[in-house]
Amino acid sequence: MRRLCSYLAVGLLVGALSCAAPAGPPLLDADPASLGFGTTTPATPVVRSVTLTNVGESDVQVDAALITGDGAAAWETPSVSDDLIAIGGSLTVEVTFAPATEGAYSAVLELRLTSGTLVTGGPNCGGGGLESGLATVDLDGIAEALVGGDSDFDGLPDPVEVTVGTDPEDADSDDDCSTASTPTPTTTACSTAPSSASSKPT
Repeated sequence: MRRLCSYLAVGLLVGALSCAAPAGPPLLDADPASLGFGTTTPATPVVRSVTLTNVGESDVQVDAALITGDGAAAWETPSVSDDLIAIGGSLTVEVTFAPATEGAYSAVLELRLTSGTLVTGGPNCGGGGLESGLATVDLDGIAEALVGGDSDFDGLPDPVEVTVGTDPEDADSDDDCSTASTPTPTTTACSTAPSSASSKPT
């Protein structure tokens, strides 16, 4: 009984004098390390994805995302607030390039991170062990005007519409109920009128 009490006393003393060590700063691997959005038009957004993998020793919380730099206004800030990435886990973030005017743009996607473990234990432990960090991804893209113009703003240059037989002055000249930039002329008329079918009274 005396030996058991001694073991318990030693265990309590060790627990009072030691603390859980912080797991270290947040570490994320970005793949790819930079995102190229190529060339688009001011009216046509481009979406690219970056995969963030937690290569650290503790879970990582993505507190916020910011886009900084001279060309930051050409990108939409992704919504990633409070996303948690477990050790070895990944998070895919979509970034949209949506320039309002022509030009060459560059910016940086910044992800504000928190990781580590809250230090608890004996009276010698500090108030906390959470650590902050920052992950960055370079962004670049170009916006140019469509060659030949785009009178109906459907993403198809006027010369292309003339070639395939659609109307460059009508965003839905193929009558498919869509203004998507796909030149698919059809003879089937688009109708949004309600169905004429009705049930007979009983």
